[in-house]
Amino acid sequence: MRRRARPAQALVEFALAVPLLLLVLLALIDFSRLLFTYVSLADGAREMARVGALARNSSASAVAAFNDYTLIAGSVNPATDQVVVTVADQSCVVNQRQGLGCAAGSLSSTTCSLPLQPSCVFPARLSAGGGYIQVDVTYSFAFNPLFQNQLANVTDVSFMRPVVTLTTSARANLE
Repeated sequence: MRRRARPAQALVEFALAVPLLLLVLLALIDFSRLLFTYVSLADGAREMARVGALARNSSASAVAAFNDYTLIAGSVNPATDQVVVTVADQSCVVNQRQGLGCAAGSLSSTTCSLPLQPSCVFPARLSAGGGYIQVDVTYSFAFNPLFQNQLANVTDVSFMRPVVTLTTSARANLE
């Protein structure tokens, strides 16, 4: 005896599977944006430290190098999205290797908000060489919520944090 074909069965299965597949696809796209932003910030911090370590370069050229390598949409939280540039001299490096703190005046830092403007000025070099420049970047990445605005009054749909704080650091020896 032959069974009758059920033509609507495939349509029902497709209707059940598509929302899940779309959710996975959109989550993959959002996490790809997160990874791209982190790599962009890490590259920018590394390049800013490299350019800032060269004696002949100014703060403006280091800021331009950071902005050339970093592609961010804009600051989610200007109070926390920042770049901290620290310059240490040779005596500070020696003290840190021995597990001691830096002496007063051997370490200086400045903080600039993201996105970086050419007005961001590095601290002055304390010595000709032997020290380091360190660039610490903190950025708040906002995930793209799929249904958060539409369902905010109906139910709690936040199964993950909408904002993630990305931090990266790069250090280069002063030349």
